[in-house]
Amino acid sequence: MARLNAKNYGESTLSSGVDGTSDVDFVVQAGDGAKFPTPPFRVVVGDDSQTTEIVEITSVSTDTLSCGTVANRGLEGTSIRSHSAGIRIENVFTAGAHSELFNHTAGQITSYGETAIVATDVSGEDPNFVEIDLSLANVFQHTLDGDVDYAIINPKTSGVASGFTLIIIQDDPAVSVTFPASVLWADGNVPTLDTDEAAYVLVFMTVDGGTTWYGAQVGEFDDS
Repeated sequence: MARLNAKNYGESTLSSGVDGTSDVDFVVQAGDGAKFPTPPFRVVVGDDSQTTEIVEITSVSTDTLSCGTVANRGLEGTSIRSHSAGIRIENVFTAGAHSELFNHTAGQITSYGETAIVATDVSGEDPNFVEIDLSLANVFQHTLDGDVDYAIINPKTSGVASGFTLIIIQDDPAVSVTFPASVLWADGNVPTLDTDEAAYVLVFMTVDGGTTWYGAQVGEFDDS
């Protein structure tokens, strides 16, 4: 199943009736098609629990929401029904959408990746000043060519965890590396990172919007 989409306030009423046998198009009020998310998504059609039907919408053309085939009607234990003009149609978070988000059988994420970019110097700074911008990525690689002073910007707001991985490739000879004072290091030991041409992997985490970062060195690797 493709990832189901959702959109706040995705709702309207039918501008024309839909039969309970073969219709696959649900026409909403003029201009309301834009209220709904990019397909695929699910809608509940009906005004109460006795007459509702859950439908998976696979395409949208202006104000026509289409499920493509009657196989996408009457989902999640509901039945295909006739619906009159004026009946409510709404994009809601159904039990089926919840199940689609999580693999209940395996109890695990089946596909995962993080954006990785090469960190670059901010020009005009001395020593070299490098911003770790969390609005751009979660993994950063930086090859040193002089002393460096790191800043961490754009974490999530307080109460939401933000984390990133920093891969540092040392210069030859090794140069100095300075982290923000807001970083607390595992066991209170600030990494030395002073081996010529070594690669260092470090991880960072905050839960208070960056007021305090928790940092740890994963390891040192021979990158010569």
